[in-house]
Amino acid sequence: LCAKPEGLLKALEAGIIPVVAGFQGMTMDGNITTLGRGGSDTSAAMLGVSLKADCIEIYSDVDGIMTADPNVCDKAKIIPAISYTEVFQMADSGAKVIHPRAVEYAMRAGIPLVIKNTFSNEKGTYILQNVESIVDREKQHHQVITSVAHRYHRTQFTIHHEPRLMDDLLGSIATAGISIDLINIFPNSKVFTIDQEDEKALQALLEKQGYSYEILPNCAKVTVIGERMTGVPGVMARIVRALNREQIDIYQTADSLTTIACLIQEQHVAKAIDVLHDEFHL
Repeated sequence: LCAKPEGLLKALEAGIIPVVAGFQGMTMDGNITTLGRGGSDTSAAMLGVSLKADCIEIYSDVDGIMTADPNVCDKAKIIPAISYTEVFQMADSGAKVIHPRAVEYAMRAGIPLVIKNTFSNEKGTYILQNVESIVDREKQHHQVITSVAHRYHRTQFTIHHEPRLMDDLLGSIATAGISIDLINIFPNSKVFTIDQEDEKALQALLEKQGYSYEILPNCAKVTVIGERMTGVPGVMARIVRALNREQIDIYQTADSLTTIACLIQEQHVAKAIDVLHDEFHL
């Protein structure tokens, strides 16, 4: 995608405020087309970059990006500032935030994005590289976690096999168009999750190839996200301890520099988010 701002610049120089359709664009052949999901956010970011704006403000019906889904956690709060990376992780972990492609355009140009509410005067959420430039530095230092996201409809598979068959199995799954999420590989087995929609397709594939497997349906992935957890000891221990207090079983975990994900039963999602929200003082 690219934008040609010449016409907009001429309108601005003439004192005209241009209104640009956010969900449509033009193909290389000159045909009008839609941009797909997140098209309006992407258009705004792309135009802001093309016009070399100091800031890109995106207005919707929410006051900003929140620490958790307010439909699940009534303790959710507005995040004053969040990094580009953390927003990417939130979206990837199931949170309904600004479209990642819009964030990508702004990040490449180093332009802050601001998510605001059309119907209120709230300051909203700033998305930028240096969060400390917006938020109180002392408070930010102690806030190792920024948000908690979740994704429903996960199914866990535990597959038993000979070590030499490992590559064959993963290749077959990829060829079938089934995306693997959390995964742990052991010499004689592997444990991973997939979207519930692919459950029957994977079962058919495994049975056809003669694999022995176990299945755990109705799971959800709950993920804590925060750039400042990198190098901080004890974050995983706090998560496990908090969930154990509520007798929430953890079936699988995965972590990166900025995320820790836990697989739990769907019925415990609201309680899990609540206790993690409290544990990290979000």
